[in-house]
Amino acid sequence: MSGSSRNPARDAFTVGWALKTGAATLTPDDDLESARGAFITAMRANDQEWSPRASYVLSEMMLQHGDADSAERYLHVALRSSHPDWKPAADVLEGLIRASRGDVAGAAGAYERAIATRHTTHCPNARFNLGALHQQHGEAAAAVEAFRQAMASRHREYAPRAAVNLGFVLFNQVRDIEGARKAFHEAIATGHPEQSLLAEKNLEALDAFVENPGSWAAVNDTVDVSKLESPPHKARFLVKPGADKDSSRSFWGKFLGPVSKVWPDRSGGG
Repeated sequence: MSGSSRNPARDAFTVGWALKTGAATLTPDDDLESARGAFITAMRANDQEWSPRASYVLSEMMLQHGDADSAERYLHVALRSSHPDWKPAADVLEGLIRASRGDVAGAAGAYERAIATRHTTHCPNARFNLGALHQQHGEAAAAVEAFRQAMASRHREYAPRAAVNLGFVLFNQVRDIEGARKAFHEAIATGHPEQSLLAEKNLEALDAFVENPGSWAAVNDTVDVSKLESPPHKARFLVKPGADKDSSRSFWGKFLGPVSKVWPDRSGGG
């Protein structure tokens, strides 16, 4: 590689990404810290492309490891940038950070800033997460509106997710059975490999409720989403007939994830 083609920020990001993803290792017990150092180097290079990218990826990495304070601190480079992709991505991530702290107004404001960009991915992602935020706090009308707007985007990932969550809200909070059924059918029609399955399962549950409403109950509980890459939200879900909370949690936990990872597509080097 010639000297003129070298880019210190890109090179530092590439090292950080390799350490983060396990494609490379320096010391088995310290790859996280090594990745952090590489990303910080990229951030400090003041490169218009790679510095905000490193800022976003490092912030997301720290949030995944439960360190919201560091996540917030490292996100500032992306938030202050004018990058057409990483700035709105950072707005969504800021919303997740604030939501993880219970800062509802701050989270909503961050999502609204991402929505205002009209970015083809981050705008529907933000609408989806805004709907989940309203869903968590029992604000059914606002949740329904946000989910429907996410569905209207026809985004291949967030429209199906929004349709599934819309079905939950319509059934559990609005008691609109036909509306919920329609939302689940719309999710199924997308053909999404995961969300269509969720919609099918929940449509079965809805039909079982209609057939025998006395044997079901709607409860508000915390769904175990520890395997997701974003902070958990509370959401309403159904309990199978005759099942206790623990067994029903393990069944329904497979089919409900009201928040999403922020834009995984372009995090890698390239």
